[in-house]
Amino acid sequence: MDDGSMSSSQMKHSEGFEVHKSVSEKRNLTWIDEMDNFLVDRLMEQMHKGQKIGGVFTKTTYAIVAREIGENFELSCNSEHIKNRMKTFKKKKNYAAQEVLQSGSGFGFNESTQMIEATTEVWTTYTKVS
Repeated sequence: MDDGSMSSSQMKHSEGFEVHKSVSEKRNLTWIDEMDNFLVDRLMEQMHKGQKIGGVFTKTTYAIVAREIGENFELSCNSEHIKNRMKTFKKKKNYAAQEVLQSGSGFGFNESTQMIEATTEVWTTYTKVS
């Protein structure tokens, strides 16, 4: 029976974001598109400031971005939330690329060069659509 009340392991944020508490008392965020866009913008800013070294963001970057997200969306956010969301982005990107390669679109993966390849005709069609 759903009476609209939240369990003791959930809290409803005033902006509509749900914050879930796991058994270990860590809080998991439910991300929305606005938060994702904000995160990407902040990470791009940090990258342009030189805070991405050797393809990896600095610890300071994660802390700054977590604080900015917390302040902007009035919720508790930490570096682990940022790192986990970035892992989710990577999984989604890999899944989308795999779908394109397996869809019969004309794209293929060259094992020896480790690159995606297609004929000029396929690329031309793809760039017109995109």
